[in-house]
Amino acid sequence: MKGGRLNIVLIGLVIGLVACDEVIELDIEQTPPRIVIEGQWTNVPANNFVKISQSVSFYDDRAPDRVAGAEVSILDEKGNVVVFQHNPFGSTDSIGFYLPPKGVRGVVGDRYFLQVDYGGVTYRSEDVMMAVGQIDSLQAVRSVPGLIGQSAPEDAYIVKVYAREPRETEDFYLMRFYKNNVVTRAYENDIYIADDTALGEAINGVPIPFFYNQSDTAKVEMYGITRQAYAYYLDLQFVINNDGGMFGPPPANPVTNIDNDALGFFLVAAVTEKSIVVQ
Repeated sequence: MKGGRLNIVLIGLVIGLVACDEVIELDIEQTPPRIVIEGQWTNVPANNFVKISQSVSFYDDRAPDRVAGAEVSILDEKGNVVVFQHNPFGSTDSIGFYLPPKGVRGVVGDRYFLQVDYGGVTYRSEDVMMAVGQIDSLQAVRSVPGLIGQSAPEDAYIVKVYAREPRETEDFYLMRFYKNNVVTRAYENDIYIADDTALGEAINGVPIPFFYNQSDTAKVEMYGITRQAYAYYLDLQFVINNDGGMFGPPPANPVTNIDNDALGFFLVAAVTEKSIVVQ
């Protein structure tokens, strides 16, 4: 009798759990589409661009609409103006991308102002180009179990980064890692940022968080960013990794540095880079 009673109780629990497995759609206030501006201005000409699109609602799974009819420029405190051209290569993949004239770059220490005119509205932002420490070297070594995860593919290599970090200033960094000239992450939503409190005085053999194979080209870009940019990427990382669970906060847009109710961010940063071929 006791065994039969226990079975009935367990079956009742299972039925109750199944009955509670119901998809609940959050009642999130929907707003009209907003302009999204993603700008990057550095001391490396090939890294400079502005991308413009329009937002979609939270439950809309289509890609944002790209904006092709904007006027985009960057100004400095000396009165210089750089006018961007929309999709100069004429590629369908580059619709919504605006590029500066070839070879134009920013200068460390200067303040820059982004201006975007679209739909009768002017959007502005500004940021200063911070200095960045130097990457001394990259070193490729055979992977050791446990260094990145518990197992490694056959003939896997890790690449260690060695760099200097100025002690006299407060510094923040954004890191981008490449494998064979393609930006690569350990996980799709990873954003690699750090401050000098975490790094100390030097980046001394910190491993890139994924594996390489022999003859792969490994490249590291280190961006010197402002405190405001660091806060934005922290916020963005939280938003994109929010699992939407019952006890999690409702989804929200990261704080932007662009006015007039725009979304996105205007990043101004100095960049240093280093690359090696894994041998």
